Amino acid sequence: MEKVITRQDLDEMKAMFHQDEISGEYINDDRSGVYLRYFELTGNSVAIQAAKASTFSGFIGQTDEILNKLVGYWYPDKYPDTVEDFSREITESMFAAMEQKLLETGNAYLSDKELLQSFRTVWEVRSLGDEWPGNPVLAVENLLDGEISLAIDNFFSAGTAIDARSVIFNALTFGTFLDGSGIREENLWMKIQFDQSYEVREVSNNGKTVSYVYRTGGDLDPTNDKVVHVFDDLNDGRKIAIDKILSQVLNSEEGSYVFIPFKPVFSIKDSVVIGYEKSGRLLQQVKDPETGNLKLIKVDFPKYDPEADNQYPEVSHYDLSNGNAVKYTLTPTPITLAESTSQSLGIPVHQLTDIPAN
Repeated sequence: MEKVITRQDLDEMKAMFHQDEISGEYINDDRSGVYLRYFELTGNSVAIQAAKASTFSGFIGQTDEILNKLVGYWYPDKYPDTVEDFSREITESMFAAMEQKLLETGNAYLSDKELLQSFRTVWEVRSLGDEWPGNPVLAVENLLDGEISLAIDNFFSAGTAIDARSVIFNALTFGTFLDGSGIREENLWMKIQFDQSYEVREVSNNGKTVSYVYRTGGDLDPTNDKVVHVFDDLNDGRKIAIDKILSQVLNSEEGSYVFIPFKPVFSIKDSVVIGYEKSGRLLQQVKDPETGNLKLIKVDFPKYDPEADNQYPEVSHYDLSNGNAVKYTLTPTPITLAESTSQSLGIPVHQLTDIPAN
């Protein structure tokens, strides 16, 4: 199936990352959001790695920060003032390549090789092409295209040596110095877990799903809205999503419902949670008959009952398309809450495996 990025797609991506024409200040600076949108449109795995690198997320992001510091230390006359400036130049270079491709072919899609080359161009302009950390990745693309000489040159470049040093240093330090660096704000991990303005979201393409964190600045500061972390493991994001949902409903009223869009997957051998599948569990806040304290228990979906006092019970659920815990109300039609919730979340009723859907 041909991968296509239209003029509209490209304009939408540019709206996530652009400057004020007069002041030059960035109105929106969501570089990682741009890369994740590219992945959503194309399934391109290079874009996922770029999203991690531009937020210093996970092993790739941590290594990327180290190697940028090394290059900046060794070549201070060639490296820009800040790593964030360099990161912005790389996103702008990708847009320029996409505009050129759109002009030539009517399709702004860049292959893995073309996308990598657009990143490398920024380093080449600064006479740092040989030091570019993506050289060994580009070498693989060269090899696939039969460009043996280029593959050898890129693999045995200074960039590969810097990558090796950075990986070793990252392994030795466990990424401990990363938090509070030029790109990642201080105490980010604590904010992700406990601050509700840091929302866990997901993006998918052709069966592959990526979990990430989106920071919202709200109406007072919409320019603060951006991707701040991309998870290496989808399950890490889903675990935090569940924790954040529960933290919002622990003090809810007796009888209130919360829909958890994930079901833990347990190891058969030792009953340890090994992941989370996208199905569903409905919990209700009830009073413990022994202690009198409120607690959340798993319940079946209630049936639509036109004679009931509360025909349309509200259900708090976590919508990962926008990250918000929102109230969902049963629509005024004689369908089950399971069917209605299925329509809202895009999860087929038969996949709500933990709950009778009748």
